[in-house]
Amino acid sequence: MPYIEKEERKPYKKPVNDLFERLKGKPVGHMNYVISRLLWKMWYRERSYTMGCKIAGTLILVLLEFVRRHLNKYEDEKIVENGDVDDFDVHGNDIECFDDEK
Repeated sequence: MPYIEKEERKPYKKPVNDLFERLKGKPVGHMNYVISRLLWKMWYRERSYTMGCKIAGTLILVLLEFVRRHLNKYEDEKIVENGDVDDFDVHGNDIECFDDEK
């Protein structure tokens, strides 16, 4: 993720926070719409292969950063809380690990 200088973040903080407040409690389609509008505006300002690569690459890297920093940690917490997916041996056979299922 490109961590921009703190001074460069300031102009975005209030608009992003305001947008977050507007989206709070709305169906996820609203977030999708806002992100799509931003991408479309960027695309139609400079339609080119390079811009397409910039947009697609940014989306992919934002996704990977979100998964790495947030989703993986959440999943690990839930594994501790609820247990992992049933175990399998190296051949894909179920390993009996639940006494209450007998």
